[in-house]
Amino acid sequence: MSEDDDQQLFWEQFKARGQAQPYYQLLGIVVEEISDVGSRLRLYLDPKLAQFHGFAHGGVAAGLIDSAVGMAVGGAVGREVNVMTMEMKLNYFRPFPLGETVIATGRVVNRSRRTVYGEAEVHDSKGRLLAKGAATYITVEHEIQTT
Repeated sequence: MSEDDDQQLFWEQFKARGQAQPYYQLLGIVVEEISDVGSRLRLYLDPKLAQFHGFAHGGVAAGLIDSAVGMAVGGAVGREVNVMTMEMKLNYFRPFPLGETVIATGRVVNRSRRTVYGEAEVHDSKGRLLAKGAATYITVEHEIQTT
């Protein structure tokens, strides 16, 4: 197996692990792509995600952005290390409309020995920017437990 084939296999396995997360299943996050360029996630904004103004709750956006950056970071660091969110910043530009599908794209911007910094954007079906965020992840030495 070539190095490129091995990397592609890792990304496919990582994508499947991400998709199997109970949190992703609860919200309905679909992992569409992971590569050396970043990640792409999709989410249908089900009415059960509403807050009292009739839009998706801001926590949904935060979770989606954290997930998009996290998948990009995990895909970039590979098998070497585990990471977890250390800090996150988020800007909301438009409400997240219920009944629509949104796309989140994440990418790694900088990586050091102990931290990885990434950014993500969420767009609606018309391509409008709904939110943008950035997160810093720290490497952790413990094994990730899955259920």
